[in-house]
Amino acid sequence: MSSRSSYAPSRAAVRKVKRQANGNGHVDGAGSSDAYRRKLTAEASCKEADARRKQLQLRHMSAELVDRAAVTAAARKIVVTIKNRIESIPDALAMLLPPDIRPEAVHDLRESARMILVELAAMRHVDKAND
Repeated sequence: MSSRSSYAPSRAAVRKVKRQANGNGHVDGAGSSDAYRRKLTAEASCKEADARRKQLQLRHMSAELVDRAAVTAAARKIVVTIKNRIESIPDALAMLLPPDIRPEAVHDLRESARMILVELAAMRHVDKAND
């Protein structure tokens, strides 16, 4: 791919369209008018845009590209599952602790879980800022 805008035709594409006209770059009666050049440029742009669209479709069909909405939904589901599991750790561990230290330990575990979730939430906002 070139570094140019996807709407700007390459010089090679314009030359090809000109050669296809009648060999010298002129359509009968068209001369070398600005309208003719604009038409060639537009045709070349359309061909390049179609080629790019077809390439993206092929990449999507071959699973090189995936639907953004599907990825976002899957990621949300994973994040919610992780969040729920982290929040359930203090209560699950509470039953393993002796009763005399259980309340303070559960409080500390919940605070640790909350801090982990705060850090994860901060990472999400950093990632959005980098998009």
